Amino acid sequence: MVRIFFALTCVLCLAGKAYSQQDSVSPSGQVDSTFAGPLTVSFQRNVESPTISGGYAIGIPHRDGLLQTPDGTPGWYVSIGSESIRTVAGTSLKSLRRNVFEFQTISIPDSPTQIGETPQSSRFGLWSISPTASYGLGYALGDEGIIALTHGGGSVWGRIRAQAATPVDRQRVDDFGSAIRFGEKSTAGINVKVARNIGIDVEGTWELMYPRHLVLQWATSQLIEGLGDVAAMAFIRSVLQSSPDLAPVVYFIIRNGVAAGFKALRSRQMTWPFSSDAPASVVGFRAGVTFAF
Repeated sequence: MVRIFFALTCVLCLAGKAYSQQDSVSPSGQVDSTFAGPLTVSFQRNVESPTISGGYAIGIPHRDGLLQTPDGTPGWYVSIGSESIRTVAGTSLKSLRRNVFEFQTISIPDSPTQIGETPQSSRFGLWSISPTASYGLGYALGDEGIIALTHGGGSVWGRIRAQAATPVDRQRVDDFGSAIRFGEKSTAGINVKVARNIGIDVEGTWELMYPRHLVLQWATSQLIEGLGDVAAMAFIRSVLQSSPDLAPVVYFIIRNGVAAGFKALRSRQMTWPFSSDAPASVVGFRAGVTFAF
């Protein structure tokens, strides 16, 4: 029975998340049914464009129970993937979808600490890899440009380590050991395509890294969030039909608000609503450039 329940939960979780996160395309490749209804979304480009992105990042790793508030740690990111831009029929709106595989690292140069010296602030290093899907609605910028307000997310694998911290704070992070840990990631961004082949990205990120992976509880927690996403998308669809000019702003606020709410709940219990350990939480900001080919 446990295996049957687990399998059913995973299927429903993935179905709900996929419905809310990804847009679907008809067999003919001509209709995007993300917002199915009186309005349809048609291709501006008939194929997805390969992309490469990179830029500056800063993150603040944290875990519930730390004595000090960690300082921001600088770093960088790079990603490869694809994107497609589509036009919402009957409106001036456009949509931007990206699927990328990215690598991000934040760290400070290691420096020797005198015996008995207590660091004045906590700093943590982190590297992670993540397959991420993002989708956004926006406004046309010239013939080929777009200003898109996006939401994205995906799984993440990475490692976190203390570089400068009090003994108590260091132990809270050293609990993760040297192994690569599994987690989740959300992004909220403003993506500006200034031309067909170049865009500027400004995004906020929130990563959670689990000290261990409790599969059944995790799948159930993800299912609950997936149901919240489905309800959010239903509301956004109604806004798109009644007030399309406001849809990008509503989409940005609602989708990222739902994601941030669940991240906040899981930052204290990684499998909320089930009792569990606190994950490592990494809130960050990044700015970079995307090249499309």
